[in-house]
Amino acid sequence: MNLLEKISNCWRRFLPTLAVVLCHSTFGQGIVYVKMPPTIPATNVVYFPEDALGMYVGNSVPIVINGQTVCTFYPAFSVVSSSMSSIIGQQPFLDFPDTVFVVPLTSGQEIGPGAAGYGWFNGGLLSSSTASQTIEDPVLTAGYFIDVESGYLGFNFLQGGETYYGWIRVGSPYVFISGTLGWIYDYAYGTTPNTPIKVGQISEPIFFTANITGENEMPPNHSPNSGTGTFTLESFVGNFVLTYYIELDRSFHPADAGIFGPPIRAGRPPNLISNLGMAQIVIQSPPPSHIVYEGQISLSSNQVVQLQRGQLYINLESAKFKHGELRGQIWPSTPARFSTTLSTHTEFSRNQNVSRGEAQFTLSGTDLSYKIVLDSNFTRIVAGIYDPGFPQGDFRNRMIWLNTTNAMRIPLGGIPNSPGLPGQLLYSGQLTLPDKQIGELLNGQAYLEVLAPGCRNGWVSGRITPTP
Repeated sequence: MNLLEKISNCWRRFLPTLAVVLCHSTFGQGIVYVKMPPTIPATNVVYFPEDALGMYVGNSVPIVINGQTVCTFYPAFSVVSSSMSSIIGQQPFLDFPDTVFVVPLTSGQEIGPGAAGYGWFNGGLLSSSTASQTIEDPVLTAGYFIDVESGYLGFNFLQGGETYYGWIRVGSPYVFISGTLGWIYDYAYGTTPNTPIKVGQISEPIFFTANITGENEMPPNHSPNSGTGTFTLESFVGNFVLTYYIELDRSFHPADAGIFGPPIRAGRPPNLISNLGMAQIVIQSPPPSHIVYEGQISLSSNQVVQLQRGQLYINLESAKFKHGELRGQIWPSTPARFSTTLSTHTEFSRNQNVSRGEAQFTLSGTDLSYKIVLDSNFTRIVAGIYDPGFPQGDFRNRMIWLNTTNAMRIPLGGIPNSPGLPGQLLYSGQLTLPDKQIGELLNGQAYLEVLAPGCRNGWVSGRITPTP
């Protein structure tokens, strides 16, 4: 038994298992990515050469999403879509008036209503070959996937009256006199209707922000300049792409800029991930104008983990600050929630007040919003977030004051999406945190301290911890 026969027999035994695996895809939020199970030789063979009688051997392979067959691959390595789906293709030559060739798409292209600049069809040919009728003539081939080890085809499908988009990664690297071989590697589709997907994309984008200031430098400085950064991480097959947009005030004169990480360790130089190149000046009318860095870089899987942990940062040098004038950690924009229960039992003074309260915090990038609820008639309070570097009540370890100028008495019906009981006082606000304070908050090293008239050493307090 030759290799092709072994592959064919293995594929026939594998099909029932494959059908079960494919039918278990379910709709969630974002992008569903399915990696096809491997077969000998670590690929999925969908087409085999002709046998001696001129008949094709091999099996058809359906791609099933939520119980619906979107398309089916056949011998001669062709694909046919269902009545509720389409494939991106092209009618290439006058020599093939009735043939649609499936178009190989490249990673990053957009699959949407515009069909990546081609057309939507009910299927087409990926690759095919046959022996010519003349001795010593080359093998006759057809299809854009001939000799393509890995390429992408785009598809769409209707479900519930809505259109969804996806891609399938296939290859046809081997051409024989009697036929071709084709492989299916993996596929993905979006779960948001009428929303394009990028070729090779395997998950929804993740967003990050940075607050770029002199205060965030190591050591801190009093630079009057500042800026912000927004970042988008996209995951593709075998690649991670980080898109960045950094905007600085016009008065800043950068000498060099880069993305670094993890943070500098004692005795070690900073680890440069990518230089940001030349800045451009964006003229706005009316002013002010801005200095902008924008572009894309590739990240390794380890760097992606560091990014998601907040261990990468932007550093910008100037002629005055040769090691960095402005710096900003890159923090996930996905909201992180924290809470604390306020009581007198956490106070070192152990005051006799029996008041209680609670607080909720939401950190989005570098922005912290807060809601503090207290069951007291005190309307003149002072609240701050502290770190444990000094004894509680010591102003030297205060990280930041919270605005408690105005309070709202919670009505009988309560306040939607807010903590507290009727009759309690609610204080709320929002502020931007420096990087050091964000790190301490994320590491559980911060607590909320509330001072009131007659309780100079602290009224109620509580450690701020992540909310499950």
